[in-house]
Amino acid sequence: MTYEPEFVAAMNHEILKVNPEAGQSEIDTAVMREFALLNVHGNELTSETLMRALELIHAWLAATPKERRDNRVLALQGQLAASQGAARESAHREQAKYSALAAFCDKLKASNQAQSELLRRGSDIMEQLETRVTASQKHFISENKLLRTKHTDLTAKLEQKATECQLLAEKVAKAESALAEQRTIGLATAKELEHRAELIRKLSAALAKT
Repeated sequence: MTYEPEFVAAMNHEILKVNPEAGQSEIDTAVMREFALLNVHGNELTSETLMRALELIHAWLAATPKERRDNRVLALQGQLAASQGAARESAHREQAKYSALAAFCDKLKASNQAQSELLRRGSDIMEQLETRVTASQKHFISENKLLRTKHTDLTAKLEQKATECQLLAEKVAKAESALAEQRTIGLATAKELEHRAELIRKLSAALAKT
């Protein structure tokens, strides 16, 4: 499908968020502003931001005379490189956080297991003592039973905490897997963007020769 030049120009101005009567200086300012918004506060590079970046490049190329393209294309490529670097740093930070959380859960799980084992041993000892006491020690036996009940409740709570930690460790493992997949997608997308940038440079060179 072929669109009228006026319709294409209107679409490009809408992508750049400028009025149809905007001059070249306002168009240049708009595209740099939109690229800056893609990386505000170190936002992670995603497929959506990459598609938005490509839209901005195509719209700017269509709305800009040939003699102004080369320098601006280099500036936009610098912006994209900075976005890619910020995305990689963010991915490394998140992976470090997940790894630290997984290690903490492993330590907590081991500690809970050790405490559960100690409590079970304590219950066994109490049962042995109960078999040895005499009738005159019934009150003492009653107190021991109460303490054993408390120990059993605590053991159950510790085992529940251990189960929760196991579930949390599984979630962390899934999150690490998802993060690795996202990084793989991000690297593939970055390569695609570099390829398209190379096509843009070749197109600019071809247009400059015409």
